[in-house]
Amino acid sequence: MAYYYWESEIPKWSCEKIIEEFDTSKSQDAGTGNYQGVKSLYPEEIENYKKHDNWDHEKNEPKNLHEPNHSVRRTTLNWLPKDHEYNKILLDYVVKANENVYHYDISKFTPCQFAQYNVGDFYDYHQDSGHQYVEYEKETRKLSMTVQLSDSRDYEGGVFEFYNGNGDPEIPPIQEQGSVLVFDSRMYHRVTPITKGVRYSLVSWILGPHFR
Repeated sequence: MAYYYWESEIPKWSCEKIIEEFDTSKSQDAGTGNYQGVKSLYPEEIENYKKHDNWDHEKNEPKNLHEPNHSVRRTTLNWLPKDHEYNKILLDYVVKANENVYHYDISKFTPCQFAQYNVGDFYDYHQDSGHQYVEYEKETRKLSMTVQLSDSRDYEGGVFEFYNGNGDPEIPPIQEQGSVLVFDSRMYHRVTPITKGVRYSLVSWILGPHFR
């Protein structure tokens, strides 16, 4: 499966603005599990939580929101609200990649997730497709996107890699600040542990009807 990327596409000042926008002291501790900012949820997503009895009505958020599983993933997260300008800006990159490479039937862009990787944080090999709260009856994750917000000189480790069978991992050339990567959500990928500094990124997923 192919991936599509733009090197150093988003200006440095814009990346720094996004980083400064978030109060990282209020970020949620995230492993794998029910992580979604309520302001970033679409109405049908909330209904899906409620339909499967996974909604905490008292707190007005998904259940088990603060009980992460760190065996696969350790990082902290915030979310862009649905109406944040960067959701529209980045959607344009996904649409272009889809038109040039994938030609998938897509229908929804999920609001971006702001991820902060501190020393020791990582995300082991995984697929983005098939998550129970976005894998609806009529939609599935088809494309994934990540934006490198940090200057690569500000941290060590934290390398984004694709699984490559028994060979060395495939490392897309997106280490430079402002680089944008779009790839098939079924591709196994990981972020290696941070050994020094802090790495910031934006990620999102694009949904569409189930593959046939």
